[in-house]
Amino acid sequence: MSGYIVYLTIFILGAIPLFEATFVVPIAVLGGSSLVPSLIAGILGNALTILLVVIFSEKVRDWFMKNKESKRSRRAEGIWKKFGFYGFVFLGPILLSSHVAAIAAVSFGATKTKTVAYVTLSLILWTVPLAILAHYGMDFLGLEEMQFLQQYLN
Repeated sequence: MSGYIVYLTIFILGAIPLFEATFVVPIAVLGGSSLVPSLIAGILGNALTILLVVIFSEKVRDWFMKNKESKRSRRAEGIWKKFGFYGFVFLGPILLSSHVAAIAAVSFGATKTKTVAYVTLSLILWTVPLAILAHYGMDFLGLEEMQFLQQYLN
């Protein structure tokens, strides 16, 4: 039963903006959780909130545009201008956060469907390799004793 709590926690942390599945899943894998369930939980949690942010994008866009002079907004606009939509959503989960990338993409004129699809794809393209690196890097570097989640998974 306690293993489910770990994966529920990964789901919830993946859903929280700025925590991101991109960071939560590799940390959970380093902590001793299983690779595939951690990936599924983290990505589903993150994707769900991306979908919600985009669905409610009018309200979020109003908030985002009100804070247009913030450092993060200026950074997002600079990335958008330099790399375009595809570069923006690919770099978004690492440089900004997937949620901010989704908000900004819709605010800059991208369609909701395209934004959800490509931000989620980008999230997967970043999270899976990082989690796999954490999984195999732990063995390679001899960090098996670092598995701080093991007590909750048994």
